[in-house]
Amino acid sequence: MDSNHQPADSESAAEARELASVTELHPRRDDVEEIHEAVISSLVVNR
Repeated sequence: MDSNHQPADSESAAEARELASVTELHPRRDDVEEIHEAVISSLVVNR
């Protein structure tokens, strides 16, 4: 990921910062997707 790239849109800049913080905690994208799937499926089960 190019750390020098700044999205022009402030909303996408906020998303980029959020994504950067997520990837700091979970460097591998597959891990992030697995966590998201687990969270989503647990939310669906609990409804």
